[in-house]
Amino acid sequence: MDGVVGIVLLTAVFAYTGMPARIGLAGAFSWLAVALLVGALVGLVFLSLTRARPNADELVLYLAGCVLFGSGVATAMHVPPLGVCFVAGVVIANLSRFAGRTYATLATWERPVYGLFLILAGAMLRPPGWGVVPLTAGLLLVRAVAKGLGAWTALRMVSPGPAPRRLGLGLFPHGGLALVLVMAYAVAYGAASPVADTVVAAVVLAVAISDLVGPYLVRHVLARAGELDLGAS
Repeated sequence: MDGVVGIVLLTAVFAYTGMPARIGLAGAFSWLAVALLVGALVGLVFLSLTRARPNADELVLYLAGCVLFGSGVATAMHVPPLGVCFVAGVVIANLSRFAGRTYATLATWERPVYGLFLILAGAMLRPPGWGVVPLTAGLLLVRAVAKGLGAWTALRMVSPGPAPRRLGLGLFPHGGLALVLVMAYAVAYGAASPVADTVVAAVVLAVAISDLVGPYLVRHVLARAGELDLGAS
């Protein structure tokens, strides 16, 4: 759920700005609804392919094929592939008999794909101006405040029992989703744009800083929860 807001907003903005002006707001969001239905269709295709118990190689092949199919249709419809694949993932996670195996397979891809995105993001960087420094600082500050308030609010809504203070700081690291979102933005709007160059640089720097600081914050959150002995580690 952590990335739902970013995915939904990016997909909605792309649907509105990527469509011809003559279709209007209602037409843009009708087009968005069609794109999301395509995501549901991709998920159903995966369910159909895995009706018989697939082996590990078949599962990887089906996943890759569905991701490529959904991404290709999304690109043709001028919406982010991330939104379409997100809907497909929701369908698979809730309806597939092999959701656990699928998740485990995707988890094995996480580190290699994240490394690939880091390389691509670095290749997209252009020398930014000094304006990137306050933008990066502001991004990190907003993220820290949002995660802290979000965790504080959720704990009071769910009442899970005793929880460490400043639990939201454990959610501070960006991860790969931020890179995917900013690369989608750069591909769509970043052709020879100084503004896009600055935004990409700010996000990449923020991801690098949060990845350096994040493990320290997570360790201390786990220590406060009694799930990690810092002296032993």
